[in-house]
Amino acid sequence: EHLRFHLGLFRALNAEGFGFRAPHVEIGDLSFTGALIDSAGISREDVRLHVRAHEPGSAERFLVEKGRELPREVESPRAGWGHSSRLFRLEERILGPLRAEFPEARIYFNPARLEGLGYYTGQCLRILPRTDDGSRHTIIDGGFTDWTARLLQDQKERLLTSGIGSEFSRKRYIASKAL
Repeated sequence: EHLRFHLGLFRALNAEGFGFRAPHVEIGDLSFTGALIDSAGISREDVRLHVRAHEPGSAERFLVEKGRELPREVESPRAGWGHSSRLFRLEERILGPLRAEFPEARIYFNPARLEGLGYYTGQCLRILPRTDDGSRHTIIDGGFTDWTARLLQDQKERLLTSGIGSEFSRKRYIASKAL
C-alpha cells in the first residue's frame, strides 16, 4: 500500500507537469543485509558509526574502505541469493503486480543498503525519482520498525512507516513550477 500510494502520487503529480520521472524503487531487507555484513566480518556498530542516510554515497564509500562488495540492484531474490522464502513471497505477491501497474518504475532489491541497519527491523524501501538533469535523490524512505512493539510491550505488533521529504522534493523536483 505504501509503494502503491507513493507511485500513484508521482504519477498524478507528473500528469500536472511536475518532475517525478522514472522512479527507482529500492527494496532492502536489513535482516538479510545484516547477515551479509556479519559474514563479511564487518561490525554492525562500525556501519552505524560511518554510514549516514543524509550523506549520499556513505554506504558505498564505507564498503570500498572495508574492501567489501555487496550485490546491488538485484531484480529478483532468485538471482544468486539462494533460497529466501520471505523475499520470494514479497517478489511474487507485491513487487510483480506493482511492476505491472507502474511500468514507469524500476523496482529492485538492494542488499547493499546499509542505511537504516539497526533502525529498521527487516524490509525497507527507498524511492528515487529522476530529476530533469538526470540525477536521482532519495525522496521517500520507510520500513518496518519496532517502535509500537516496544511502546505496547507486544512483540507481535508490527509497524511499517514511510515518509516523503516534501521540502527537498519541492526544491529538486518542482522548483520550476510556480507555487
